[in-house]
Amino acid sequence: MKTCSRMWMGNLDEKVIVKTKHGELTLEQLAEVQPGLARLMKEIGDRFHVLYYAAKGESIKAKDWETFEHCYKSAVDEANKLHEKYGYGFIHYKLSKNPPDYYDLNPRD
Repeated sequence: MKTCSRMWMGNLDEKVIVKTKHGELTLEQLAEVQPGLARLMKEIGDRFHVLYYAAKGESIKAKDWETFEHCYKSAVDEANKLHEKYGYGFIHYKLSKNPPDYYDLNPRD
């Protein structure tokens, strides 16, 4: 089984530079200008949820579902640890039992 950081997340130790029309910014600089992460975290959680069910129904299952599921669970565990670390231990991400019904995640012909 491949490691999660190499297969799915890239190198988390490298400094991330984001290019914008106003110049380059580090990920840390972008984080500083955010008014808060509550709205963003809701969006990330929703997309993370859809990612799981889309992958389960499509190509990843055929290729390497075991590795994907392991990495997904590791990411959830790490997210919950970060919530604890930064004083938001009352927030724990949990995968919903079903995908949202407003998305059709079935394979296409």
